[in-house]
Amino acid sequence: MDTPSVSEYEEDALRTVLKEASDKVPATLFSTVTAAQVIGKDVDKFESLEIKKIPLLKSAITTYHEQCVASFRETMISMHDIITEFAEKVTFQDAHATILAGDDSATKALDSEMKDAVKAEIRKHLEANFDEAEATKESIMKSLAIWGRGKVALEEEPLPSITFLSIDELTDLFYSIYMTDLAKEEIDLRTTPRMKGAGSLYEFFSSVKPQKKKGTT
Repeated sequence: MDTPSVSEYEEDALRTVLKEASDKVPATLFSTVTAAQVIGKDVDKFESLEIKKIPLLKSAITTYHEQCVASFRETMISMHDIITEFAEKVTFQDAHATILAGDDSATKALDSEMKDAVKAEIRKHLEANFDEAEATKESIMKSLAIWGRGKVALEEEPLPSITFLSIDELTDLFYSIYMTDLAKEEIDLRTTPRMKGAGSLYEFFSSVKPQKKKGTT
């Protein structure tokens, strides 16, 4: 059996740190996502005095926000498997250079090479868990349309036009939040000292970095 080359060890370490980092991303990552984030740029229009008059609209917005967060949370369950799959597909043409590029370089490589593929998987899972949120959104839009027609019939100021984030934009939001935390977890695995001799990722990556000579800064 051939002994793995140094480069292969470095590639393995980069793939492993991605998998372990994904395992460390907290399940509660999306618990602080706000209504403004899942609705988008038109969220402030719901503060219009005229829109506030629409019956049950405020509670419907709250419900939509909660359902979006629930969809994110359900999708989060699959993320470790998704990252594990695509970590194996990153090429790392120069693993040594990738390691030296920074303590979140594996996450950056994944983002550079596999962003579209990872986002496609996220979108698929979000859509599968989005039926209730979609129904709530449609109900909100119908209420706005009915109320708006009434305003027009009375020759009053029309309601402002409102749009929600599309499923693609929600996918982008999910991806951005997740990858930011994945990078943070990678940095922690690579830079937080562990017990010497434990064979940790910290120990491996530290050994690859050029060591500073004594007396230098």
